[in-house]
Amino acid sequence: GHSLGGLLVRMIWPQYIESCIWLPAVFLFLLRSLRAERRDRALVEAALGGLCLGLSILTGGMAFFIMQAIFAVTAVLFYGASSPSAQGIGGRSHWIRMALVLAVVVVVAGGLGAVQLLPANEYSQVSIRYIDGGPFPAAEKIPYHRLVPGMWPQSLVSALFPTGFDGKFGGEEYFPFYIGAFPFFLAVAGIWRCWANIWVRYLTLLAVLAFAYSLGSFSPLNGVLYALVPILWMARSANRFLYLVSFALAILAAFGLDALLDPASRGAEFWKPAMRAVKWVALAAAAALLLPAIFTQLNLPIWTAMSLLLILGSCGWFVYLIAKPATPGVRVMLAAFIIFDLGAFSWLEAGLATSNAGERLEQMISFRGAAEFIKARPGLHRVRVSVAPEPNIGDVYGIESVWGGGPAMLTAFSQLGARDDLFNVRYYIKPAATPDPGPVYKDASWKVYENTHAYPRGWVVHQAEVEPSHDAVFRRIDQPGIDLHEIAL
Repeated sequence: GHSLGGLLVRMIWPQYIESCIWLPAVFLFLLRSLRAERRDRALVEAALGGLCLGLSILTGGMAFFIMQAIFAVTAVLFYGASSPSAQGIGGRSHWIRMALVLAVVVVVAGGLGAVQLLPANEYSQVSIRYIDGGPFPAAEKIPYHRLVPGMWPQSLVSALFPTGFDGKFGGEEYFPFYIGAFPFFLAVAGIWRCWANIWVRYLTLLAVLAFAYSLGSFSPLNGVLYALVPILWMARSANRFLYLVSFALAILAAFGLDALLDPASRGAEFWKPAMRAVKWVALAAAAALLLPAIFTQLNLPIWTAMSLLLILGSCGWFVYLIAKPATPGVRVMLAAFIIFDLGAFSWLEAGLATSNAGERLEQMISFRGAAEFIKARPGLHRVRVSVAPEPNIGDVYGIESVWGGGPAMLTAFSQLGARDDLFNVRYYIKPAATPDPGPVYKDASWKVYENTHAYPRGWVVHQAEVEPSHDAVFRRIDQPGIDLHEIAL
């Protein structure tokens, strides 16, 4: 459920996916460390957990590394406080061991990630990042009003209806935390039947708090943690905390499945309260499906109807597994049902992405004529495309440009502003509808304009003027009377 549903299956950025996949391994080694009888074995397992956490850093998904670090720290603290060993005479040694486990995880993760974290820290001191509202110093704490808006309250229904409210669950970047209808039933069953387990209590609390935090400005918790937790602002998209929600639900579903398949707990009497709840859920889903057929003025979206059918199927599976043992064949069919459930909604995202990619591909192909014209021009020169977002024709057509995708830019570079002439930008590609006169090339899609004021790639000067600061230099660059062909500042 964690890998095939929730935020992970909807995430479009590969580096974030590569970061997300390490949390199950981090949790595995953390569990082994906390359960180890010998201290040396516990520290080895903690080091392996730190290794996985460090690999998450190296993927570049800092926001998800922060979430995984929060998970690791809070999991150890919760286990330490909930374990019977925390009480009585052995309490002090118990907490010393918890501290050692956390220290090893942090040191190994930090040591492995230092190859990226240290240069990134240095770079952030001299760069700006692009966030809501425009550029902002990369090393400064992002103001609360400029964080990415969180999820909307109605996103709660995405646990069972991933296309509810037309799939609009947030203002900008939003995700359902859908892990499948039957796995969600199992997660609820796991909370109910296995509440005595430390990890069930922890994961339930984690899911609730992570969802509350994901609501952004709708949630007081979000503002409080923003003010109190030092680096939490770096994970500026509160909605991505649904990653922890889907992870917690997936593990809770495993607890629920174990309880449901346990021969000792089989029988209608043992699950009587659940049977009543399942009956009313099934009746409500059936009524919601049938009412639009009777009252034609009611409109039921097709994918909502699909969700209702999957809920009905999940109710059937729940009742069947309570009454009868799960043979190997039944387990295979159950797995196929869950995969079908998750796959039914994942392709909607793929279809959307494919449509967008098709438009971008057609646009890129349309540049061929303009690109071939520019490549045939003599001399060294760079080019810019005057559309937003600017397509990367440099890599596709082998043309040198000044544009490249990236979340941050050197402050000194950004201070040059619109001085493309200093960067040897000699040609601009603009849409064919542009009314500007004097194109040196045009076709059905694009026009090419030459910037005759562009500086060469390099030149020699025989005079230099020294200013007291970098800012003063950048101010002088745009002052009248400065001929940068002759003077170096």
